[in-house]
Amino acid sequence: MRRLPLLVVAIAVATGVGAACPGWARDAGTSKRELDRLHLDDVHVVSPRDGVVEVHLRALASDGEPLAGVRASDLEIRQDGRRVDPTGVAVAPLSDDEQGVAVVLAIDVSRTMGKVLPQVGEAALRFVDELRPQDRVAVLTIAGRSRVLVPFDSSRAEARTQLRSLAVASESLSTRLHDGLYAAVELLRATPELPRRAFVVAFSDGRDGGSGHSLDEVIALANGGGSQARVLVFTIGYRGFGDRGLPGLRRLAEETNARFLPAGSDSLLQEFYDAIRREMLQSLIARFEAPMDGAAHTIEVSLGGHQQVREVSYPAPTSRDWPLWLALLGLGAAAAGGAVWARPRRVGQLVVVDGDAAIDLLRGRVTIGALASNDLVLDRPTISRNHAAVLVEKGKARIEDLSSTNGTFVNDRRVESSMLEPGDRIRLGDIELRYQA
Repeated sequence: MRRLPLLVVAIAVATGVGAACPGWARDAGTSKRELDRLHLDDVHVVSPRDGVVEVHLRALASDGEPLAGVRASDLEIRQDGRRVDPTGVAVAPLSDDEQGVAVVLAIDVSRTMGKVLPQVGEAALRFVDELRPQDRVAVLTIAGRSRVLVPFDSSRAEARTQLRSLAVASESLSTRLHDGLYAAVELLRATPELPRRAFVVAFSDGRDGGSGHSLDEVIALANGGGSQARVLVFTIGYRGFGDRGLPGLRRLAEETNARFLPAGSDSLLQEFYDAIRREMLQSLIARFEAPMDGAAHTIEVSLGGHQQVREVSYPAPTSRDWPLWLALLGLGAAAAGGAVWARPRRVGQLVVVDGDAAIDLLRGRVTIGALASNDLVLDRPTISRNHAAVLVEKGKARIEDLSSTNGTFVNDRRVESSMLEPGDRIRLGDIELRYQA
């Protein structure tokens, strides 16, 4: 545990934690509000070199507002059933961290939205104005087709201009809502270098016509799999033309651990946008150190009688970790009466078709992308900087797409995560690889 104490000190200084100035934690003993919901949205390794694991949480009261003053001693974090020492855990709200959030504002601009669209634009505009410099925002409109009105790389000034001039797509005869919601989540998945904390705020009457994607597909994409973080989808259901489409919007929000607002007028729009911003910026980040062993682990978090569980895969140990691992192995062998160290067995190999590159798959994680820091470097324009990763677990290989721009395909089928079998063809951009035993 070489660096985590420094991390704890840094967060304590930044947030005012300490005996002389308790900071954001000072309300913990005086607050009368009780925890109503605990959401564990993401667990990932933020620094493989130092073994730092990051957990993203939302602790909400019955009114939906985030609880203030949650400390490391209030949480119980268990890894594979064994409690993580709370003195080695650092906890702070995201607003006190340098990390940003990424959000897509998805707005239905079909003809039924004409009456309320200016108010929606104003509420979204204020939401954008309250975001911090490190936060990223995009605006997507939904009607007969989806359109990225404001990409993530646009300026805030451009976002303000477009939100002020939202117009009804009067030529559209149908609303492909599910396609638009899918596109909003996919925009977050496919855009490189966005903050990992990501969500969608969608406004619509919920009525879909002619979409190629189902609501189930939108929910599956948002919830992700493998090493992907969950994308929360907050929904605002406009009641101007009845409630027929609202159950679908409610289900989308609930099944992505977000919230739903039925809005009969524009009176609650601004409050809801503001509440979402507070909920996300006051979400909690908990960090602790763990040995990087190339295996899958179960993380359980408990707070106030509520418990949440997620899986995470740690990368394989680097060469600088081997002395420590050998020492730990020796202790384990002595305790168990002697264990034999076995060299990792090769599970398979990835071979670049029409090329001379190949890499053996041992236990752990193999990354593929255009950056030189990847294990398998494919320096081509069609390859994302961090395109995909192959995880080896219990003698099996599984490939995961890392929110690449051009996608990951196994036997011509686009996948987010897929087990590999000998002979499988893998396509990343214009590069084809083959998995062989």
